[in-house]
Amino acid sequence: MATVYTLKNAPPSAAASSPTAYDFSYFDPCYGGRFGCGEEGFDQGGVRDVGFRGVEGEVDDDLVAEGRRGHEETENRLSHYLPLLKATIKGDWNEASGIIDQDPDAVRTRITQLDEAALTVAIFSRGRNPFVRKLLEKMTPEDVVNLVNDRGSTALHFAAGTGNIEGAKMLVNKNSELPNVPNELGLIPLNYAAAWGFRKMVLYLQKVTREDMILARGHRILIHLTVGELYDIAFSLVQRDPKLACVELRNPLEVIVEKYSSFQSGNSFNFWQKLIYLG
Repeated sequence: MATVYTLKNAPPSAAASSPTAYDFSYFDPCYGGRFGCGEEGFDQGGVRDVGFRGVEGEVDDDLVAEGRRGHEETENRLSHYLPLLKATIKGDWNEASGIIDQDPDAVRTRITQLDEAALTVAIFSRGRNPFVRKLLEKMTPEDVVNLVNDRGSTALHFAAGTGNIEGAKMLVNKNSELPNVPNELGLIPLNYAAAWGFRKMVLYLQKVTREDMILARGHRILIHLTVGELYDIAFSLVQRDPKLACVELRNPLEVIVEKYSSFQSGNSFNFWQKLIYLG
């Protein structure tokens, strides 16, 4: 059985300091109701059905057999590319390049159980950006768009969700369409940067994401900016589209009220912070 590298339910800071593989579901802004968005179409973190049942809940033997064959193929693939995964985790380009030279398709192969390619694993940590740069030289612009994990997220979703702005810029330079690619949840990288409060990343992604993509997801982005306590950027978004503040599904003011850190009583401010808070 192939070795599985995981770092589940760890915050971005922990993941950056310990770049093994990981469960990106932790970084889905609404995964498991973490932010309580409660909007239809958001992932509430339920376990996904493997789909081995046929009509009226009866077990379909053919589907079970097919699933087992697929599982064996996946295990064989993961075992075969385990050396590349280890090299990527360590940032060992000499080891990785030797594997890629012998198997050029390795750069576009999914090497984890969550269908992540080496690029996604490497982009997860700021310390692996030199590795990312060399990896991108081996890839085409189409590769970085087409390589998505089991939730349809690109490497830029990961960069945005961890605040890796250097990595994000390298990815966008490779393919400028990346900021506009939504995952299965309909979320673009800007959603992730906003939800985790990465200001510099949000400002950068705003510049490289198409206006129509931002406004089409305006309410979600507004909620995520509020969750990330980027209130000034949220306000500027409302100024661009005032209707966003009046959406019935989830009002941004409700999010602010629920976040005790938004109020002085919920914080231990120092002298200067109190001065700023009180005006």
